[in-house]
Formats: sequence, structure tokens, C-alpha cells
Amino acid sequence: KWIYFCDSDDFVHPQVFGSLIKTAEDLSLDMLFCAWCVVQPDATIRDQEMSYSVSHVKTGKDYIASFVNRPPMSIGFGMGRYFVKKDIIQDNGIRFEKISFTEDRIFQLHYRLLFNRVAFADINIYYYVQHQLSMTHEPKRRNYTKFAAWLWHYIERLSATMNDDTLALSQDAILVMDGWRDMA
Repeated sequence: KWIYFCDSDDFVHPQVFGSLIKTAEDLSLDMLFCAWCVVQPDATIRDQEMSYSVSHVKTGKDYIASFVNRPPMSIGFGMGRYFVKKDIIQDNGIRFEKISFTEDRIFQLHYRLLFNRVAFADINIYYYVQHQLSMTHEPKRRNYTKFAAWLWHYIERLSATMNDDTLALSQDAILVMDGWRDMA
């Protein structure tokens, strides 16, 4: 019923999954997103408080638009922050594109625009482990052509989405996506 993504080199706080899914169902959400933290490979993780609160429910489009006056990276794209309803992904044919970089951002762009009820739970559930072997930390010069192609694909997808009149995006949502495109 719910889908959750975790990269193989990161880890999660699974003790709260049941509670978060119950919250999402009680509020009839399509997506619940949570906090996350960056972890250095040699770091000791402290136990955290299990309680959390949930912020205002918004549409996916309103969620995107709410970042209009914030830096482009503040939206936090990491897939490990989200619980999403499986049927919305299946019914709309949302899939990861066959690229190795920015595919998560493109996937998220698609499903955020479809969700009617989205909320935030202020609890860290995802631990993003930093290490030199990850794809995001490897020197881009070695694969410059491939890296540039991935970014260009992301830029094109953002441009197409912003120009899709059927989505009825607010001016604020368009400004946010324009910031993402400029950053890329």
C-alpha cells in the first residue's frame, strides 16, 4: 500500500515506520515526508525521540510552491524522506527514467504534482551516509560527458513541466522549478 525508498549505503530508523504510516492513513495522505540527517561514516548515532508532530496538509503543487523564497536545495530531494502511496504511482505509470543521476528528482517531480494530500512529520527517519565511494562524491571530470547529459535531461524535464498548461501550476511553483533548473 505504501512505498519507501532507501539507498543501499544509507540506513533508516525503522521503529517509527508503522506509526508514520498510521498517521498518513489517519490523515488520508498521498505522501508523508520526514526529516533526514547527514552521517559521517565514523559517526556514532544517538537515539532520538520517537515523538513527532505533523504539519499542515497541502497539495503536492502547493508544497512545491511553498519553497518560493527559499534556496533551491532547501526542498531536500532525497528519496528516503518520503512514504508514497503505491496506487498513485502505479495508476499514473510513474517510473524512474533510465539514467543514473537525477532520476530521483525527475521521479519526485512527477509524483509531487499528482498528490492531493501531503504533510511533513518532524522526525529524522533517513540517515544519509557520506563516503567517498558514492556516485555523488566521485570526481565529475572523469565522467563529464555523462554527468552533463544527466543534468541536461533534468533541465529539459523541468522546462517541459513548467510549460505544461494542463498542470495549472501556480506562479510560485513555476518560480521554484525555475530555481531548480537554474541551479542545475
